[in-house]
Amino acid sequence: MMTLFDSMRAAGFDPPSNINPGQRLRFSTNGKTSDKAGWVYLFPDGKGASFGCNRSGEQHTWQAEQNGPLNEAEQATFKSKLKAAKKAAHLEREVGYKQAAEKALAEWEAASPASESHSYLMRKTIKPHMARIDANGWLLIPVYGDGDELQSLQRIAPDSQKRFFSGGTMRHGHVWLGDAENGATLLLCEGFATGDSLSRATGYAVCVCFSAVNLKPMAELVRKHYPLAKILICGDDDINTAGNPGRTKAQEAAQAAAGKAIFPVFNNEAGGDFNDLEQLEGLNAVKALFNEVQLPVVQTSFNRPALSGTDSRDGTDSTRPLSELGNAQRLLDAHVDNLHYIYDAKAWLHWSGEAWQWDVDGATVRGLAAKFPQQIYSDGFLHLADAELF
Repeated sequence: MMTLFDSMRAAGFDPPSNINPGQRLRFSTNGKTSDKAGWVYLFPDGKGASFGCNRSGEQHTWQAEQNGPLNEAEQATFKSKLKAAKKAAHLEREVGYKQAAEKALAEWEAASPASESHSYLMRKTIKPHMARIDANGWLLIPVYGDGDELQSLQRIAPDSQKRFFSGGTMRHGHVWLGDAENGATLLLCEGFATGDSLSRATGYAVCVCFSAVNLKPMAELVRKHYPLAKILICGDDDINTAGNPGRTKAQEAAQAAAGKAIFPVFNNEAGGDFNDLEQLEGLNAVKALFNEVQLPVVQTSFNRPALSGTDSRDGTDSTRPLSELGNAQRLLDAHVDNLHYIYDAKAWLHWSGEAWQWDVDGATVRGLAAKFPQQIYSDGFLHLADAELF
């Protein structure tokens, strides 16, 4: 049976030298001493642990060697501890993300509007859009979350070196170039420079997603917000990278969002993104690809009518009133451990059983609330003498 340290190394991590029971530690997962993306929590009894990386989102578990298999009660105890550890880790991570977002916002507000004379913009022949410049001359690109709140920053040095804000989340991280509208053609791409080339070539609104792995979750989110949009995933053609992640991730995103993937086509075999194509062959080469592309057909789905409202009644001594307040209390009664309303973000977090997730469009909370009529009828059946209150 592997030790915790062996298990962490097998997962590709370099574990801290000392891990004490009941202690939650942060450590580097990219070799940089300033990095704290890794985390590990050893149960107080030392018999199990959970560890992972906030950057990649991966999570692992470890269980100490036992004298024989665990019985049913021991298995239940271990699962309970593991669930609690994961829940605590996710809450801690959300707090860290919030703190990083506050620091990023302060840095963003202290920066100045970027001009076209910045060396990176000139090298890429792109417009600054909303970008800003910090005191050290780095270009700042805002990274917004699924609620359109600033959650991080991308820093780009004059020599094109790129860094993301330390501790910030890139989950659903994006920035729009142009105004997105339902029913319009919307483009998604990886990089800021690519997004600018696409914007100038097509005139369409472009969602910059910052990485290949973020294309799929962002495509799904864009589809939720703009169900009638024609979505084009404008992928990089990473022919010199093993597995060509730019192409494969773009194709996955297009499939997930009922969209279409499109890639730059070069006269040579250079490969790259749409900004590379503009640099080598001019903006007309980019325009030509979109003049030929066949836009995806959007299939509209049937929308169920909204549930009718209920009368506002007083309820009984043992039931909640039939009102908005009463239904909010029902929600709290049934799901207090698995729902959190984040006031600053004006959004719900719900526990999926494995992780805290944002209820992006309110569907989860509405689904829970939709079960209330059955509960109300059950309450009424138990209080037939007070039927008029139901």
